[in-house]
Amino acid sequence: MPGIVAAMRGAELRFEAGDPAGAAAILDRLIDRHPTVGELQAGRAALFLLAGTPGSALDRLEAAVGLGYRDVAALVADPLFAPLMADP
Repeated sequence: MPGIVAAMRGAELRFEAGDPAGAAAILDRLIDRHPTVGELQAGRAALFLLAGTPGSALDRLEAAVGLGYRDVAALVADPLFAPLMADP
């Protein structure tokens, strides 16, 4: 898991540097390598929201929860995820 966390931080740094496509590519590769890690799906959901594709974000959040992601309360509190809160 430490390697995954470091790679996720790399994706975050890419995004902060103005490279959202690069950040998404990092997460997509991580998801391909570790398809059962819900945190990766949640991270990808955030990038989909930032890209203006809430439907894809919701799909990734559903996948994250299905994989055991349990920090949903943090997402609900995050303003980034507010556009999804109206969807049952």
